[in-house]
Amino acid sequence: GECLYVLLQGIAESNCSVGKSHLGPRQVFGEEMLLGFRNVHSATVKACSLCVLQCLHRRSFMSTVQRYGEDYETLHALILEARRHGAISMAKRLHSTNSFAQAPLAFLEELCQGSEDLFFPPGATILPFGE
Repeated sequence: GECLYVLLQGIAESNCSVGKSHLGPRQVFGEEMLLGFRNVHSATVKACSLCVLQCLHRRSFMSTVQRYGEDYETLHALILEARRHGAISMAKRLHSTNSFAQAPLAFLEELCQGSEDLFFPPGATILPFGE
């Protein structure tokens, strides 16, 4: 259900509306359910080999976060902001910019298949100088 999964060993395949991708060790999925962005999974994930995973349940996650007041407020603000932006796909966001306005939406959807949403708390470095 509402879990974040960490793939420790094995290969899995994720199949969603924009296509298929493979997941390997140290990759994470299910974060949208954990953070409450979605009520249903946005992809089907199937094991391609023997897979060993760790699962973090939403109930445990939220209980721990709530005990750390300031961190909870930061996380809650990030979740609200992500929900506000989550209704629009990455392809539609790109299509609305001057640089990609003329590109076909189907092309942008394929281009964005490997994209992911990232979250940075206030003060976190997003792109370090010189790297």
